[in-house]
Amino acid sequence: MAERKDYYAILGVSKNATLEEIKAAYRKLALKFHPDRHADNPLADLAETKFKEIQEAYEVLSDETKRRDYDSFSSGSRQNSGYTYDDSVILGNVMRYAEQRLFSKAHQEINKYISKYPNSPIGYSGKGMIYVGQEDYQNAIANFHKASVLGGKEHEMYFYYGCSLMAVGNHIKAVTMLKKAIDLSGEEIPNYIAQLAFAHEQFGQQYLADDCWNKLERIDPANPSLVERKRKFKTPVGYVNKGDAAGLGCCAALICEHIFDCC
Repeated sequence: MAERKDYYAILGVSKNATLEEIKAAYRKLALKFHPDRHADNPLADLAETKFKEIQEAYEVLSDETKRRDYDSFSSGSRQNSGYTYDDSVILGNVMRYAEQRLFSKAHQEINKYISKYPNSPIGYSGKGMIYVGQEDYQNAIANFHKASVLGGKEHEMYFYYGCSLMAVGNHIKAVTMLKKAIDLSGEEIPNYIAQLAFAHEQFGQQYLADDCWNKLERIDPANPSLVERKRKFKTPVGYVNKGDAAGLGCCAALICEHIFDCC
């Protein structure tokens, strides 16, 4: 199988392009490279190849399901490992089955990917995500660890790795993984910061937790974890019942965000 093509680059649109933008780009390029316009051109064969490539890109990106499959697990590390469109279909199926809580089928699909790419972190990261959906955090941690050893660089994976560690009470390592998730993301993702705050509190680092809460207050004052924490645990002398607060934070982070979505 040929390596996965960058359909967004082919159409000259961003990965966040709307359907209308995709259609407009397709119409412009299809008109420019249509074979009928290059019948007597020495580059006719090249134009025809380009036209077919444009059609292929449009067929995928203009279809909601196909585009979602194509975008599934779309990172540089996957492309470098020979990730193809056919593989994206497998991974897209994993996502859909997990969303529908058809975990047995999700595991069957991800195992197909792992059998094909046994040294790729993607499969183990995906399997870890499925286990998170099943609330089987020990198996989730084992698979996230395998993905990290194999060089996994997905910030989402490290976030759920940290959440799973929190769920089993390993707050020290959870802090490390959550910090890595934030570093890899390259941006301030509210739920990452909220979960790190809870982890710091459980680790006894209240001053670092306060820094996180203050940052969250600035960038996302309506964040569900922050709002719920204030409502249930804030008193005139501070916060109470840290154990319950941390549990709330872990659950909120996992429930509020889609199992495979970036937070």
